[in-house]
Amino acid sequence: MLTIKTEILIKKPPEAVYNWVLELDDEKYRRWHPAHLAYQHDREKFYLEEEIGGRKLTIRGKLVAQVPYKELRFKGRISIMPGYLWMRFEKVPQGTRFIYEIGVGLTGPLGILSNFLLRKLHRWDATKEIYKKHMEEEWKALDSKK
Repeated sequence: MLTIKTEILIKKPPEAVYNWVLELDDEKYRRWHPAHLAYQHDREKFYLEEEIGGRKLTIRGKLVAQVPYKELRFKGRISIMPGYLWMRFEKVPQGTRFIYEIGVGLTGPLGILSNFLLRKLHRWDATKEIYKKHMEEEWKALDSKK
């Protein structure tokens, strides 16, 4: 499985960032960042579309673990591959140390094959930097959102 991990300081308390994520709707999602195309969710399942680096990314999944104001874990599909999202909200004097991790691909012996295909077909090393930059842009933008 290939992963991207980003840590960002958001100048809002963890409760505000955590609640913002859970209360996100399509309109707020599209206003949040110009690359955001669509977002749907109910209490546990979600679907989102973004265009990053000229490619459309879709993620569908469900909430699998939740620690109020501290952590959210989602599991599902990133495009056609299995994947996960993990969000951690740590209180710091300046606000929230937000840790965002995304993983895509398979684990175990099949993980070697999925990693190889992702690296070759999606130019993972270059794509990883584009995705990381996007994640930093979108999450830093929360400082100006209500």
